[in-house]
Amino acid sequence: MKHVLMTQSRMGSSLESKIKSHVDLEVCHIPFIKFIQNQIDTSELRKHVDALIFTSINGVKYSRHLLNEISYEYVIAIGHKTSEYCKSKHIHVDYISEDSTQEGIVDLVRLINQDKMVIKSVLLPTSNRSRDVIEQCLNTQQITVQKIEVYDTVDNKQAYIKLEQFLSTNQSFTKYLMLSSPSAANHFVTLIYQLDKKYQDYIEQLTIVVIGAITYEAIMSELAKYDIQVKQVVISAQPTFESMVDRIVSE
Repeated sequence: MKHVLMTQSRMGSSLESKIKSHVDLEVCHIPFIKFIQNQIDTSELRKHVDALIFTSINGVKYSRHLLNEISYEYVIAIGHKTSEYCKSKHIHVDYISEDSTQEGIVDLVRLINQDKMVIKSVLLPTSNRSRDVIEQCLNTQQITVQKIEVYDTVDNKQAYIKLEQFLSTNQSFTKYLMLSSPSAANHFVTLIYQLDKKYQDYIEQLTIVVIGAITYEAIMSELAKYDIQVKQVVISAQPTFESMVDRIVSE
């Protein structure tokens, strides 16, 4: 039996179906972080931008009410999950970055502007913990970026208790942890650093599966910072939750 701890904020229907198809997976869902919507002063928004850039489903969710306040020509989404969510909310997506990273968005904008610079200004709804790669790189391309922090990520206070329960389960289980963002990596390490030393052996048996290279770099940095040892850290083949499950099943 493989005991899997999933830390993302929600589980979609396709992920639930994927899990149910594998009877050898025992799944525990503990969201490490919660999201809080920020109040935005709409008077400070640019009235027109060439493009909206959505780097996550939450970016869409917490900024959708602002779209009536501005006009725009194009919508750019990071990955197909974000694009599908946009479409479910009747937001037409013009461009999708196949590379589900901020660097992928930067490359896509550069490609769009290759023959003619059609994107000169963008609105970028993000969280309080997002990286600033898009803003910095687009500025070097003479593109004006208005970055608005439409939501904050905060600790889920209940996660500590549930994490203890997960780690203290039958030692014969092979334990896996799924991390889908640098924020989740940071919160996980913060939590286990607070745990009693009696859980150290359990943590050292843990295999961490991450959604991509950025999250991999984040968790490796956090583990090194606190000198925490785990069994291994691996990256899923594709940046999706379903691919992360496939990686666990293949172990």
